Amino acid sequence: MNWKSYGLNQPKGALPLGPLVLMVHVASVWVPFTSNKDAIASYEEILAEMTLALQNADDACRSSSTKRRRDLEAARKHNYIELYIPHLAQGIKDILGQSDKKRNALSET
Repeated sequence: MNWKSYGLNQPKGALPLGPLVLMVHVASVWVPFTSNKDAIASYEEILAEMTLALQNADDACRSSSTKRRRDLEAARKHNYIELYIPHLAQGIKDILGQSDKKRNALSET
């Protein structure tokens, strides 16, 4: 999986670096453990289902992180525009020769 889209560094052939926790829960009446129930045996069917589950989680995380990133960018632009509205109102007042009352009304909208 490509973890760089989540802002995580991933060296070639290694696990991603960063604050990420993935947990896979396996529920079955027959779980093929390796020795001492430390790990689940790597059967092809189990690996395929785990891959599908991680891909579904990837889709959900990607859409969530994309939405969060888009909202943060919109808020940044909004704050940037709000910072310059008084300057724009002053410039329009000077160009059009309007009174301070009209300038104040323009900067409040």
